[in-house]
Amino acid sequence: MASFYPLKNEGPADVSKVAASLRAGASKQEYVVKKLASPPSAAQLRHRSLVAKENSAEDVLRLASEAGAELEPNCVATAIHKAAQLCRRGGSSAAAVGRDPRLANLFRDGLGHADTWTPRQLCHVAWSMAVLSIGNGGGSRQLLDAVSKAFAARAMAEGVPQDISTFAWSLASLLAVDQRPALDVAVRA
Repeated sequence: MASFYPLKNEGPADVSKVAASLRAGASKQEYVVKKLASPPSAAQLRHRSLVAKENSAEDVLRLASEAGAELEPNCVATAIHKAAQLCRRGGSSAAAVGRDPRLANLFRDGLGHADTWTPRQLCHVAWSMAVLSIGNGGGSRQLLDAVSKAFAARAMAEGVPQDISTFAWSLASLLAVDQRPALDVAVRA
């Protein structure tokens, strides 16, 4: 009678598969041990708290505000982006978040960090400004200028097509809201 289960081939091929599986398991175990031996840094914990699924835009702005000057450049970009993202999903009013002084503080902090952000972070900040329809107040004009200069300098070498298209969409959206800032940036870039 034929067996329902496939026949097992025993031999050298199976030994090499077993050895590879054991090496992969040992590698995973080493990774877990290393992760457990080095707890997350304060910056990593702060970043995780900003991107937590249960957050609202208000929570993100509160967490960023509480961190104050200790907020790392990565977390500044993340907080701006996450607040806009949560507004886009309908959790908060984009107009209310756009007028929040804590967002204006993040924009001022971002001015000093635009040169250190990756092209992805730069396009996320520009996208956030477009989603929140912010182009001219609360330090946003200066931040848009700084982000645009940094993006123009690095995007072609370091960016990917998605970053470039997101940045272009952001400028076009800002142009639809208020033509002056986006047009000035587009002409200079």
